[in-house]
Amino acid sequence: MKVLHLGSESYATAAIDEQTGFVYISEENQLVILNSFGDVIQSDYPDTCGPFISMAFDSSLNQVVMAPQNYNYLLAYDGDYGNLLNMYSLPGSPQYVAFNTNTHETYVIVSESLLAFHDAAVDGHVNDALIGADQSCGTP
Repeated sequence: MKVLHLGSESYATAAIDEQTGFVYISEENQLVILNSFGDVIQSDYPDTCGPFISMAFDSSLNQVVMAPQNYNYLLAYDGDYGNLLNMYSLPGSPQYVAFNTNTHETYVIVSESLLAFHDAAVDGHVNDALIGADQSCGTP
């Protein structure tokens, strides 16, 4: 058994890429990518955009879709390197995110509503004004 100390007591979320075996772990303001052997291959700190309350792996785009607490958007990070690639503005704060590998749809629960979008945009649309002053959320 391997033990990975994340350095925080906040609630952690996780997602897995079933094709590569990569495991994505998010807690507080950290995104950790583990290989199939449990070794850390990437660790990124999306600054003050956490904690992340839910996450899913979008296998069609090789992206980790993360729901930050108390913000009205989702963040999409590169599945290999953890860089912020995209963000999706929402009508409210997301409570849960999931990805359906059969339909290539991302589902988000927002204020008693289920939102679904098919094949999210590949090109990034990161709006620093939405993120706020002194926050980068992992933008390069």
